[in-house]
Amino acid sequence: MGGKADRMKSHVSKCKKPVISPNTVQTEAVNSGIVQENKGNSTSDENKTNSNMKHDLDLHVAKFFYSCNIPFNVAEQAEFLALIQKLRPGYKPPSRKALSENLLNEMWQFAPNSIHYLLSLWQRMVASVPYVKVSEPHLLETYTPEVTQAFVTSRLESVAVVLRDGLEDPLEDLGMVQQQLDQMSIIGRCEYEKTCALLVQLFDQSAQRYQELINIVPPSQVDIAIQEGQLTWLVYIIAAAIGGRVSFNTADEYDAMDGELICRVLQLMNLTDNRISQGGCEKLELAMIYFFQQFRKIYVGDQIQRTSKVYKRLSEVLGVSDESMVLSVFVRKILTNLKYWSRSEQIINRTLQLLSDLSVGYTSVRKLVKLDEVQFMLNNHTSEHFPFLGSAMQISDMRCRSVFYTALGRLLLINLGEDEEKFEQFMLPLTATFEAVGNALSNAESGVFNENETKKQLIGLARDLRGLAFAFNTKISYMMLFEWIYPTYTPILHRAIELWYHDPTVTTPVLKLFAELVVNRSQRLQFDVSSPNGVLLFREASKVIVSYGTRLLTMTNIPKDQMYKMKYPFYCF
Repeated sequence: MGGKADRMKSHVSKCKKPVISPNTVQTEAVNSGIVQENKGNSTSDENKTNSNMKHDLDLHVAKFFYSCNIPFNVAEQAEFLALIQKLRPGYKPPSRKALSENLLNEMWQFAPNSIHYLLSLWQRMVASVPYVKVSEPHLLETYTPEVTQAFVTSRLESVAVVLRDGLEDPLEDLGMVQQQLDQMSIIGRCEYEKTCALLVQLFDQSAQRYQELINIVPPSQVDIAIQEGQLTWLVYIIAAAIGGRVSFNTADEYDAMDGELICRVLQLMNLTDNRISQGGCEKLELAMIYFFQQFRKIYVGDQIQRTSKVYKRLSEVLGVSDESMVLSVFVRKILTNLKYWSRSEQIINRTLQLLSDLSVGYTSVRKLVKLDEVQFMLNNHTSEHFPFLGSAMQISDMRCRSVFYTALGRLLLINLGEDEEKFEQFMLPLTATFEAVGNALSNAESGVFNENETKKQLIGLARDLRGLAFAFNTKISYMMLFEWIYPTYTPILHRAIELWYHDPTVTTPVLKLFAELVVNRSQRLQFDVSSPNGVLLFREASKVIVSYGTRLLTMTNIPKDQMYKMKYPFYCF
């Protein structure tokens, strides 16, 4: 083994040696002549202590093997065993199997980056199974379930360690989590019966324990946090397993297994939503959104068979019998998140992205419009019902509003036609905001107005209208929007540019709004020959560019670190 043996000798010699306690335990009472004989208890304590010490030493050996890139089969070679006996007589090192399965799972915190490469190896092997044509057994059906179990259990066991020792939580690195889930989505579908049975067993145990903990008065916050962390991992992994359907196997019996998993996650969602007023768990909510994204991608859409066994199981357990009822579950979850999670930018952004994805499909969007929950959104898109639309939000958090109004615009277009009254009704909240901003700007010269509040209202309004302009890709709907905004409200936008030309947080949203208005998306700008709207649109866009550009030239001595923020975005329009 060469130099590796020398490194092993140096490493093991530094490890703490197990200390064997005598059978007779002497307490402080010995000083007064009292000696307590406790051979039976000391023997059990002794065994427990020695077992823990051996386990710790095994972990040191496993860590050494990993850090030095020593193959695990070295652990069973005679030279290695002889070396260990010289260094630590009586110590039996861990076997190759213990190193590769049990101990490696426990040392996840020492080598988190290695998980990607291990999963990548198994992912590639599993993905190649359909193309194997040789007669020799590949044994993947034997070992892949063990890999799945090792990954799942190690993720669950890491939760308590992270909370207890204050380590970095892997769940906070959503990019890494997403990468691992993409790999597990393929690995887990191999021998899916075993994967599903494992997930069902672990999920039922964690969910039952979680329900018991939240009913305890007073509740143990640490224990609840541990269960929420474990349920977060399980929801993520279940979502990945469901999302892997297109990658590996699409048998009907597997759809029934997906139905079992989906029912459990939806039952957990009902439980967490009922106690959301007590705070909720942000990481678990993010996992729920990821679950809905995978659920939508596989089982909700124009190409999905309505006879899927998933819907049969949902009907039996939850009474959700068709796609319209499933969509209702989606929208209720979206409404809950938008109402109660305005403090979390991540949850709002991902929830709105889910809403946007739902609003794209040809068939599903027509079913969505018929839902009472969607009609509520179309008729009540105000800060009263959706706090993230309020001016209390940070300016940096307002970018998501364009996504929200793009989705609402798509939903509105389904039954809009040429109904101008319906359009005006939908625009009432935006009309009220525009009037408020206009009144405030009219008092700007006198200084009697709340500048910060007015800025936020204008920024939010520009982002809202940009989202609508993106969604209105038909000639009729675009003309409704253009005639609503011109000539009544464009002067307000010009006045804002003149007043706050030096503030890119205001100018950028307004310029992006005009940039969207002049895009000929789906040939929506094909005006009639006798219509002056094309000229009017060109004039308004030119006016805002000239107004902003001339004032921008007066800005001198701009620090280099502010140059891009202050000037360069203008050149993109």
